[in-house]
Amino acid sequence: MSLKWLRKYRLTIGKENTVGAKNAAQSVIITDSHIEFDVSVTGDSKLNTLDLKIYNLSRSTIAIFDIENVQVTLEVGYADDPFVVLFKGEKTYMTTAKKGTEVITTVKAAEGSVATKEGQVNSTLPQGAKVKDVLNKLISEGMPEVKSINMNGETLERLYNKGYSASGNVKKALDDLCKSNNLQWTLDKGDTINIYPLNGDTKVKAIQLTPYNGLINTPEKTNKEIDKLKKDLDKADTAGVKFECLLEPLIQAGGVVQLQGTFNADGNYKVTKVSHSGGYESDDWTTTVEAVNY
Repeated sequence: MSLKWLRKYRLTIGKENTVGAKNAAQSVIITDSHIEFDVSVTGDSKLNTLDLKIYNLSRSTIAIFDIENVQVTLEVGYADDPFVVLFKGEKTYMTTAKKGTEVITTVKAAEGSVATKEGQVNSTLPQGAKVKDVLNKLISEGMPEVKSINMNGETLERLYNKGYSASGNVKKALDDLCKSNNLQWTLDKGDTINIYPLNGDTKVKAIQLTPYNGLINTPEKTNKEIDKLKKDLDKADTAGVKFECLLEPLIQAGGVVQLQGTFNADGNYKVTKVSHSGGYESDDWTTTVEAVNY
């Protein structure tokens, strides 16, 4: 088992050929400055986001952060385990301010922000085209930077007897197509798209969690009564759990988590929302998960 108290991170700012970025060949890697981060991941087409604070950067590094749409990649790991990408997207906001003796750079970024805003499609498929054919066409035309498409679901085989055409913003085209076929899609790390049924999952290998490999405290049971108290009308009336574990970058919305050794919450759950947060020189290095019975 990994020595999960020996945590590490690698933050890369800039990358050659970054989509939409100017002077993108400039880049810097940070591994030992104090950082604080919060990555928010949802199980729909809303973009995954990063809120980041970095302390006492050099002027030259701050200048790279100031490049329009510069790519921001955050990787995490433990001890000698390989790094795992937690977030990869484009900067949407940056500011630097001095507070006491500290110089704090605050950054906001989103995965696929350039692709989903600027990606356009003008596609026509012939009669007999399947839903999966249309999806592949839209993604290849409107999001050429996507390297992997992971899709499953019976409606992918549905035929369009009169063909199919779409024109305009690629995100809206994907939203409309998935909605009409009871599918949902997520953009992961800016280069992977997951497409799966509303009542299904991504079919990625389930993550097993126990109190012995990272699960923190007792999972909190959730149900429709709690949801009503929260006045969250968009949330399904489905029982589930909310729990914390040591930072686990492999947990993704739409995936399945198996809880074991919890006394009252053992079972399989489909993840609906994930938040990864941490501070390199603080106690916080956790993943918070909301999931439904599955």
